[in-house]
Amino acid sequence: MNKIILGVLVLAAAISSSTVDARACERGLRKGQREVNRMWRNQFDEDCDEIIDLGRKVNRMVRRRFRETRRDNWWRREIKRCAKIGAADMLQKYEKKCFEDDSILCDALAEAAAESIVFENVCVPETEDSAEASYDMGRKPIRASRPDYKKSCRNVAIESCPGLIKPKIRRHCRGRDRNVKTSQLRALQELCEDAVIYLL
Repeated sequence: MNKIILGVLVLAAAISSSTVDARACERGLRKGQREVNRMWRNQFDEDCDEIIDLGRKVNRMVRRRFRETRRDNWWRREIKRCAKIGAADMLQKYEKKCFEDDSILCDALAEAAAESIVFENVCVPETEDSAEASYDMGRKPIRASRPDYKKSCRNVAIESCPGLIKPKIRRHCRGRDRNVKTSQLRALQELCEDAVIYLL
């Protein structure tokens, strides 16, 4: 009889513990999603031109706010673990919106890469209107099994950039600088991948 009562108590404790685990994870997921959503709205005004910086800031925030310590009990560790997943989910949602659903950003990236190649290797533009953007490739995905919209956009820009080199030369260069040999053009086109990676 005592064994039956003890078995029932152990089973009840196990069921109660798994419910508490699920609540900790749900709480962490919501917390991570809320943090990224707030950051996207308040700091970036939901502007896709700033999506690259959002990824960096989210990764920094995750490392700072959801880092597990030895002092954390199992409940806090579970909340922090799930908060990282929630933050990654929201970041992926916004990256999909900016990189996948609308290719304008990828086209602009290819143009910027082609322009930077022309400016560094063929001619310097007469005006100072073109702004240079430099981005650090420090973003590491939190979970590798997710679709990588940023990588997909990068690949589109790398493929588009070579076709934009010659039009950029025509647009920005004068005189002899406009006459680029085929071998020179090919060499410039081969710089596209590095230029896109540097920008994104």
